[in-house]
Amino acid sequence: MKSYDLIVIGTGPGGYHAAIRAAQLGLKVLAVEAGEVGGVCLNVGCIPTKALLHAAETLHHLKVAEGFGLKAKPELDLGRLGAVAGPGGEKASPGGWAPSSRGTGWSSSGASPG
Repeated sequence: MKSYDLIVIGTGPGGYHAAIRAAQLGLKVLAVEAGEVGGVCLNVGCIPTKALLHAAETLHHLKVAEGFGLKAKPELDLGRLGAVAGPGGEKASPGGWAPSSRGTGWSSSGASPG
């Protein structure tokens, strides 16, 4: 049976950072998450929503740029936008962390992640 100094339940913004900081301080940490690492905020909530809002704002600025003497022909690539903002998209990886053998958590060896 493996032992840990700290077990963090949930890898949302608080749990993810707590687990990383504890590992940086040399603790052997297990972070348990029912879904994807990062929780709802990182994967389908706050962060993907902000990515979509930023893309929409940038597209708007490009479309009105001609009024300021700038010519741009913006093109929306929904596939690329979905890859960045959607579930399974380009997210921060849990550097230094490895899935547990049962796929229900992430663990560190106590070494600093990243």
